[in-house]
Amino acid sequence: MAVGGVASGADVIEFLMAGANAVQVGTATFADPAAVARVLQEVEHWCSRHGVVDVAELVGVVHV
Repeated sequence: MAVGGVASGADVIEFLMAGANAVQVGTATFADPAAVARVLQEVEHWCSRHGVVDVAELVGVVHV
């Protein structure tokens, strides 16, 4: 599970690609109570633009 510094859909995508199976949005909700909904919408938009049907397809796709 990825935690820390998640404030955008891009952050979520990066954590998933790095291997996280889950991503937590926490502190961002203090500044923006709608952060979770906004981040989810950004992830959905990113997936739609890139032809990703299920975010599980992204988990661990980046190999060092």
